[in-house]
Amino acid sequence: MEPINLNKQNLRKLKPYLIDDNIINCDANFYYNKSNPNLLYKIFRTNDYLVLRQKQDLIEDLINHEQDINIKELILPQSIININGSFKGITMEKVKGGNISLFLSNNGCPLKIKIDILYELGNLLKKIRNTNPKLNLAFGDVHGDNFMSSKNHISGIDTDGMTINGHRGRISYYLRKNPWLKEINKYEFDHDYIFPNKDTDLFCFIMMVLDIISNDKIYLLSLDEYKRYLEYLYTLDFNPNLLGSLASIYNPNIHNLDPSNYLNTINSTEKSSYSYFKSINR
Repeated sequence: MEPINLNKQNLRKLKPYLIDDNIINCDANFYYNKSNPNLLYKIFRTNDYLVLRQKQDLIEDLINHEQDINIKELILPQSIININGSFKGITMEKVKGGNISLFLSNNGCPLKIKIDILYELGNLLKKIRNTNPKLNLAFGDVHGDNFMSSKNHISGIDTDGMTINGHRGRISYYLRKNPWLKEINKYEFDHDYIFPNKDTDLFCFIMMVLDIISNDKIYLLSLDEYKRYLEYLYTLDFNPNLLGSLASIYNPNIHNLDPSNYLNTINSTEKSSYSYFKSINR
């Protein structure tokens, strides 16, 4: 698709599209045109030339390979936006529904709904893993704010930060804030940047599963404390195959294992919370 060329006057005619205050969004503003309210204009806030150049290269690659990717649940960029001749953003389809983070973090949301949402997310990540290996496709920034849920349908919305063909995409806070991953040689680093791939996507997905089991920030635990917590879940009769998947993320000898098929075995209770575990292990 041809680029959309705007000037600042055109931009002022667009209507702001407001994002929920609970949603993490630190890099862009959103707009829409009354004549086509289902098309969003995503304008990046940064003016850093190098950052924008890297974004443009990545996004153009995603657009050019849309048919190769062929995953309808991924809301890929439709076209790039130039403002006064310089790349500044993208257009994307507006998606109905709510961010899955609002469901997963809601203590009043039934566990079954949370499990159903995670199961659908697991299916989407599996489709990404099964794309042509030559694309080296990964979602990268896997967390609840980057996916929408509507009637048991999951959409990946922040796709301009994906990784494809070696372009460096964004990485999830599950990865950025974890101090232990450098000790596991199956994860590839360049200084503090971890290259997104199938294993990192599954790492983040497993941490999202642990979010609803533990109600805590398990990605910050030391390797020893993580092992002790999984051993504790075993005493609560958690499914061994589920626990094997959860344990795989720190095993350097195997690729990370998908826990999706065992999600329906989860029985999250007060006793499974990490705070309860800590209270009985002081």
